[in-house]
Amino acid sequence: MEEKYTPEKVYYEVLKDNLNQKAATDILISLLEKSDNIHIRTKCIEIIGKLELKGAYIFKILENCMLSDESSLVRSISIEVISRLFPKLSLVPINWVIHNDTAALVLAKILEVINHQIGLEYDSLKKNIITRLQKIYDVKKEVFLFLNLDIVYFELTNDVNFKAGQSWHKIMKMVTSYRDLIGLIPRLYYLKSGGVNLPPLPPMINNVEFFRSLFLKKEILKIENNSTENVCYSL
Repeated sequence: MEEKYTPEKVYYEVLKDNLNQKAATDILISLLEKSDNIHIRTKCIEIIGKLELKGAYIFKILENCMLSDESSLVRSISIEVISRLFPKLSLVPINWVIHNDTAALVLAKILEVINHQIGLEYDSLKKNIITRLQKIYDVKKEVFLFLNLDIVYFELTNDVNFKAGQSWHKIMKMVTSYRDLIGLIPRLYYLKSGGVNLPPLPPMINNVEFFRSLFLKKEILKIENNSTENVCYSL
């Protein structure tokens, strides 16, 4: 029966009362388990979250995707949905992910999920992920700066195998491709060499949205002009 459905169609059929939640669950899980298409699998998980489908079986499915799916996109959306539908049950597997996953997209999603949560369990997760990022990037301060740059690099390249902290030279090539109006290049080298005395970059600069506008806009200009020689970006 699931062959005639897409995740989006399942969602709208439930909204129109043409499908009950049990049928929707069965179809979405079948699509999720049978498809090799990353878009379909991520959409299935998103719809599970939108419909707020719960139960032990749903938890196990989401947990398995979060822990072992080959796609960092699928693992990332799984973290978002499982933490919302099962806030307490998800804490232990999320802690496992912190210590074992190396995808920048996944680690950034965990930070997003736990950042504004209050409680001793969340405090422990926050400490664990900062320690983990310090080890991955081999820096003592501003781990979020390195993670933000990794996220933008991932978005530029769509390199599904790219791991956090894996390719310093690739990140630096990206950074050096624009006019360094905020002193980012020397800051990165200083931090990588063990420096800790720099004042942190303000949040309005040290975030994914800022770097996304910086690097992705430049990349679009390069494509449009079919040349890098005359590209100039200003804040």
